[in-house]
Amino acid sequence: MAYLFRCTAKQSVCGGKVPKGTTVQVVKQYDMKPGTEDIRAAIKQQLGIDTKEMFSASYFNIEKIK
Repeated sequence: MAYLFRCTAKQSVCGGKVPKGTTVQVVKQYDMKPGTEDIRAAIKQQLGIDTKEMFSASYFNIEKIK
């Protein structure tokens, strides 16, 4: 079963490339919160922003949708 998570930036991430309030959706196969690499891939795929700088998943408010 797939699980959907909404990840909203609590603060500007990657030197302002991803502004506060930006939201991406992450689909995972297991019921575990998405990590940094999952969020990074979603930002690249959905927004076209390449985030090579380090950031933490704790910079995002992560809520399970489904």
